Amino acid sequence: MPASPTARTGEVAVIDAAGALGDAVMRESALQGRRVQALTSAPHELVVFSSAVTPVVISGDADRGRLADAASTSDAVVLCLGAALQDPPLAPAGGRPTDEAVALALLRALRSAGEDGAAPRLVVSLPIEALGLRTDGRRAPSAPTRRTPLLERARAVRGAADRRAQLLDARRALELVLLSGADWTAIAHPPVLVAPGPAPTQLLPVSYAPQASAQVGAQACAARLLELADAPGSTGQQLVISEV
Repeated sequence: MPASPTARTGEVAVIDAAGALGDAVMRESALQGRRVQALTSAPHELVVFSSAVTPVVISGDADRGRLADAASTSDAVVLCLGAALQDPPLAPAGGRPTDEAVALALLRALRSAGEDGAAPRLVVSLPIEALGLRTDGRRAPSAPTRRTPLLERARAVRGAADRRAQLLDARRALELVLLSGADWTAIAHPPVLVAPGPAPTQLLPVSYAPQASAQVGAQACAARLLELADAPGSTGQQLVISEV
C-alpha cells in the first residue's frame, strides 16, 4: 500500500538559520506564530529564543535524512543561499556543506515528500551578485548587474577569490532549483543589513536588479520571503527585493 501523506504542522523550515537572513526569517516566523525548524551547520551561532524553534544540525555532507524530515513535516522551506558570504563569516562545526550540496539534497527530499503527499513550497533567496554569474564561473553578458557600494567592494577585494567561489556556489544551487520542477519562488536581494525596525520594500521582476537598493533590512526581507511562502500564485517567479 502507498504510504499515507505526512500530516502538516504549520512549520517552516529555514536553511541556513544561523546566517543573518536565515536568523531574521526564523525570528519573523516565530513572531507570526509559526513553528520553525532551524537548520544550520553552525549550531553554536544559532540563537534559539523561543520554544517554537527547533534547532536541526546539518553537517558537511548535507544530512539528507534531516533535510528529508524537514521537507516532510513543513508547509514551506526557506532556503537562504550565500550565508557563507556574510561578514564575519559563519564558522561551521564539522564542515560546511556547499549551497549546491544542500540544494541537491533538499530537492531530492522535496521530491520524496511529493510522492507521499503534497510537497512544501520552496522559497529560495540569494545575493543579487550571484545573478551575474554563469554556472561555468564566467559573467553572463546579459545578466542584470548593479553598482556595488564602496564597503562591499572593499570586502570583495579582501577575499575576491573566495567570494567569487561562494557566489558561484549560490548560483549553481539556484540553477538546480530552477530546473527541478519543485513548487519554488526565487528572490534576489542586495546586501542584508541587520538593523532594528522594518523598512518599506518592493518586489520587482528580476530584470530590475540594476535598480535595486544598495542594501535591504534583514527583517523586511524575511517578511517578504514568508509572504511568498504563503503565495502559491508566485510559483516559478524570479524576483528582486529592494527598499523603496
